Amino acid sequence: DEMPEFSLEKRLRLEREAAGYFVSVDPFDFYRELTKQLKARPAADIRKSDIGRNAFIVGYIDAQETEGPLISESTVAALDCEGTIVRVARGARSCIGPSLACEGPVLMGAIGRRREKDLYWEVWTIHSMDDVWRLARQVERIILDPAGLDERRAREIADLLKSYRGTTKVVLDRTRGEAPRAGKIDGASTLFCPPVHLGLLAHLPASQIRILDGEGHAPKLPEAAILE
Repeated sequence: DEMPEFSLEKRLRLEREAAGYFVSVDPFDFYRELTKQLKARPAADIRKSDIGRNAFIVGYIDAQETEGPLISESTVAALDCEGTIVRVARGARSCIGPSLACEGPVLMGAIGRRREKDLYWEVWTIHSMDDVWRLARQVERIILDPAGLDERRAREIADLLKSYRGTTKVVLDRTRGEAPRAGKIDGASTLFCPPVHLGLLAHLPASQIRILDGEGHAPKLPEAAILE
């Protein structure tokens, strides 16, 4: 009989349960090239210029706490990411579940904050790198309905798609109307990933974004738990 295929995250979890550590591979080796494509940085890499700005950071969650001096009306959890403490904002989206448990590395969208002399990341979205890798390979087409899209938003979408290089094709549903500067969107190639997906959702409602795999089906996206 053939052995069942497991996702990387499940295989790593089984290895850790059986041996107490990862046996077959350093999980992050799978994601080094993807991390470059995502323009993601280590959690420890935070600068004064990051204050008030969004970025994507990557790393392992080694420990977490939901009680203590770092927990407040605005912070629901504090995560130890390889020696760097990041704070998870209340209302953040967790695609690794409400328990914030993940054996492999995670991708986090965060904004730089400063409190007195301390700089830290405030996290607003969390994704398993296993899911990011899987969907980047699986999603082949994004169909956008440009209805109601103005010139500014069309330009920002074109810039977003160009910033993340990949093989996912973006096409416009022209039966729904035209949009200013839409030509720079139609036929573009991009990397399907949380920065692109969330960036599109900032400009268009979800009903105007169709995500398809190679067979023309909508792939299963991770459900997001809202942390309160």
